[in-house]
Amino acid sequence: MSDKLKIREHLRRIEAKEYLIPNFQREFIWKKARIIKLLESVLQNKPVGGLLIWRSTIPLTSKRYDNNNDNFLKSYILDGQQRLTALYIIMYGKLPYYYSKDEVELKDFKIIISLKNFPTYELYFKEKITDPENQIEISHLLSDNFKVKDIKKREHIDLYMELKNNFLTKEIFYEQFDSEDVTKAINIFHDINTSGVKLTGAELLLAYISGYWQKAREEIIKEKEKRKLDKFDLSIDMYTQLILACLVKTNNATDKTLHDKKMKDLVITCWEKITKNDGALSKTIAFFKKYKIININEIANKPSIIPIVFCHYYFELTENEEKKLAFYFFTTQKFAYFRTNVNTRITEQLKILYIGYEKNNSLLNQLQICTDIVKEGQILNEEFLKNQSTSSSLFYMMKWTFRNNNAVCLDKKQTIDLDSPNYPFEKDHIFPKAILKNKYKGTENRKIINEIANICFLSSKANKSKSNNATAKFLKECKEKNPNALIKQCIPENEELWELENFELFIKNRRTLIVEAIENFINNLNQTSDNIKELEEVISIDQIMEEIVSNEDDDTEFKSSLRWDYKLDKKNANLEKNIIKTIAGFTNHIGGNLYIGVNDDNELLGIKKDLDIFHGSIDKFYRHLVQIIVENFDTTFFNNNIKISFPSVNKRDLLEKLDDEKKIIEEEKLLLEEESEQTKTLCLIEVKQSNELKFIKETNNSGNKIIKCYVREGPLTNLLPQDEIISYNKNRIT
Repeated sequence: MSDKLKIREHLRRIEAKEYLIPNFQREFIWKKARIIKLLESVLQNKPVGGLLIWRSTIPLTSKRYDNNNDNFLKSYILDGQQRLTALYIIMYGKLPYYYSKDEVELKDFKIIISLKNFPTYELYFKEKITDPENQIEISHLLSDNFKVKDIKKREHIDLYMELKNNFLTKEIFYEQFDSEDVTKAINIFHDINTSGVKLTGAELLLAYISGYWQKAREEIIKEKEKRKLDKFDLSIDMYTQLILACLVKTNNATDKTLHDKKMKDLVITCWEKITKNDGALSKTIAFFKKYKIININEIANKPSIIPIVFCHYYFELTENEEKKLAFYFFTTQKFAYFRTNVNTRITEQLKILYIGYEKNNSLLNQLQICTDIVKEGQILNEEFLKNQSTSSSLFYMMKWTFRNNNAVCLDKKQTIDLDSPNYPFEKDHIFPKAILKNKYKGTENRKIINEIANICFLSSKANKSKSNNATAKFLKECKEKNPNALIKQCIPENEELWELENFELFIKNRRTLIVEAIENFINNLNQTSDNIKELEEVISIDQIMEEIVSNEDDDTEFKSSLRWDYKLDKKNANLEKNIIKTIAGFTNHIGGNLYIGVNDDNELLGIKKDLDIFHGSIDKFYRHLVQIIVENFDTTFFNNNIKISFPSVNKRDLLEKLDDEKKIIEEEKLLLEEESEQTKTLCLIEVKQSNELKFIKETNNSGNKIIKCYVREGPLTNLLPQDEIISYNKNRIT
């Protein structure tokens, strides 16, 4: 049903608690500018968007409203909650019943309308009237208590009354539907999330979870408040991602596994295991504090917390494993590994770590594999530190290194890891910013002023005494008082470098010292152990994406599917022969990677069509694939030469690997796709070169079995003529 009501009536229904806000709705996030813009639209009689209302007798947990015992028809706001809340603030100068001040970022609620520049008017947030002749509180203007005599200037009366009338007579359309099905309501909530301030994937996931566990958001907020004491109060989104990671081993919030109400008991059990006093989160916080990471804000790439919680969720860590986990974590931080391709990279790491739990492998092995992927092709050196600012993960990596090395304030023996209001520590420029600004004004090299190699840590008192004094003078005084303090904060000891004219040389030298300190600290955590087996080489998700955007060649092949025929739009078991031929071609050549779910145009199709044939089961798909490989070769060949995995690749992550022209084309295509359709599961078959030629049997037109030998020649798998087999075999392995 569609209808319209005056704003005033909608707001009356809020006052009377006739409109309820389901707990799965996020908090009010609109900024002042957006509220003012909405008010201007109303006053100028412009469209302002509508509401979606779900009516049901279901006693859904709602924000600040206990309706568990109610069985009458209730009206839940599914869409337009932000807009409606803003209108309430405008009209009443306060928050509606379903929010408290500590739940919202907005701290001012009174809006002033000023006619100082009459006949134009201005709108702004202000706590008090400062110009009674020209200003009126909008909430007072709109109230029943307003009198014309409250307007101080007669020439203002008509305009004020016109604006008041525009607001009070403005109508808002609303769409209303009745249903006793919570899942249907949440699906609609998901579908209409295409306007306004778009919800994150984690927020939508939490909405689905709240559909069957109504106290989910309430429990998360309670946990968040509790963790403020530890200074590790994660975002609501992050808590949702932790549940997803621990249960589904993915960071892709569009995954629908947790949408099913059958997951309720598992979700609640997982939540309890994460948040109990000796649970995964408590252990993670203790782990961080042990290594001098004293609050959540010091971790620049917040998603990097997820694998750490995951390890504490599944494993009871030994001392060696804990050190290895620290080595892994700090490696992700120094290279800011989770800054890009977040979902894909975290999902890959979770799956590798889970193998250790599932197969009872050593966690040390799995952490080493993950670390090798993070480090691949990267070296921390002096160049790497160039232009790194205090907002970068390397700044905190430097800070943690100094703390763990027991660094102290430059002019006192006061450690910099204290986290107390009585001993505040501040970051400060070694060479004063004010002096350097003049030196580098208008130059391309001005970023050097604020890079981390020009930052040290001082107590608040020492920072004030230093002020803009000459660097050489200050450092000499510090050296006399406490010479080791300079060394522990990686200050070059060569006093000539402390002079302003040698600033750039000082920075270059300090970069090198910082790199050495970070590397020494991290590498000391990397304990070797007899328990670590020889590690199998693992292809990283970045390598996978690089191969997908490249052309097929002698060791890379793409197949759209295992047995789904895209041309005929039906199952076609004959397509499996192409998979077997490619495996034979690779193993008879130099080995290679066969991707199922990618077409010849490098387009990600995924294996969903194949999975549908196997009733949606990757396990059944895998077992069938293993069966046909073993049938055409043998079990020994499979065990020694074949590795099968199912990487998930996000199309948006792939964009970073494309040239500019193709990137623009693919970005336009993505606009037409649902976010949930942008991540594709592939099947990757890694084939090793065999020690001897492998032949496969094929049936000819007469129905007879004949033996054939296939080899790889560039991007093609070709039949090797019989008269060339002997010579080819002699030359293939050198």
